[in-house]
Amino acid sequence: MTGCASWTRARRAAGGGIRLASDVSVLRRLLCGYGPIAVLAVVLGSPAGAAPTKQACREACEAANVLTSCAWLTPKPGRCTRAAVRACLQRARAGQPVACEPTEDFPACLTNRGCPYGTLCTDGRCQVVACGAGDPASCSGDRTCLGEQCVVADCRGSDQNCPDAFHCAPAGLGSGTCVPVDPNRRACTSDTDCIAAGDFNPRCLRGVCAARKRRRACEADADCFPACRKGGAAARLGYCDAAGRCVCANCESQAQCAARFSCESGQAAECRPNGSCRCPGSPSSGGRGVCTTFETPACTPCDTDAHCSGIDRCLQSASCG
Repeated sequence: MTGCASWTRARRAAGGGIRLASDVSVLRRLLCGYGPIAVLAVVLGSPAGAAPTKQACREACEAANVLTSCAWLTPKPGRCTRAAVRACLQRARAGQPVACEPTEDFPACLTNRGCPYGTLCTDGRCQVVACGAGDPASCSGDRTCLGEQCVVADCRGSDQNCPDAFHCAPAGLGSGTCVPVDPNRRACTSDTDCIAAGDFNPRCLRGVCAARKRRRACEADADCFPACRKGGAAARLGYCDAAGRCVCANCESQAQCAARFSCESGQAAECRPNGSCRCPGSPSSGGRGVCTTFETPACTPCDTDAHCSGIDRCLQSASCG
């Protein structure tokens, strides 16, 4: 810049004497001493407000219940959480308010019917909708508060208003209640929903009451039979959760066991106090067992799993009379 040379000579001639420190002279010193890029960095790099932080976005995601939805809906909650916080930071640094929005990990939906694990369709995405301090009024419309989560209170006689794996059971005058399609699947929103006699460690795992979660991959409930089998003659009720891992649920009644398993003796499978289904033994069994009935006809005798079809397994200590 041509003006900088004369300004520098004048500054040297002054010998460092006193001079007016006006805004213009300060700007000129910056321009001549460091160049225009440095000036732009000083001017643009000092915003009026504090820069958005990762902690601020994480708090926004917690307030919007996005972190809970990540844990409930996605196979990799940590990745989902990081994506939500990162997107919040990008929007905030672009001048938008600090706000957390659902990520692409949440299933897109048109109605509650498209949402798994008891979640609700909100703003076109399946989400766990939080309610305030157990207050039913904090859940709008046909929703009500159950624990810390909003659920459907009245499905209005339409299955479309219920989450996936639920159907609308009529309750008269055009109203209805969402109930599980599978009677063996006990729905829940928190561990306290799963408290039952004989179950000393209840857990609610993505909307299903379960005894424990085993590290076995699955795509369907039927894949979980090997993981949930207890010895040769007993098994728990297996379900496949959102993470593609098996959940082994406790039985609560003989009807649940009879619906899932068959015994070679013709007797109904029993629900034992420890939460497992078991075929009652028979002195005439001769050591043989019975195949489970996912892909094998009922009352099929077996000695080993090889005698059963597909994924079915041989339950020992039972016979068909």
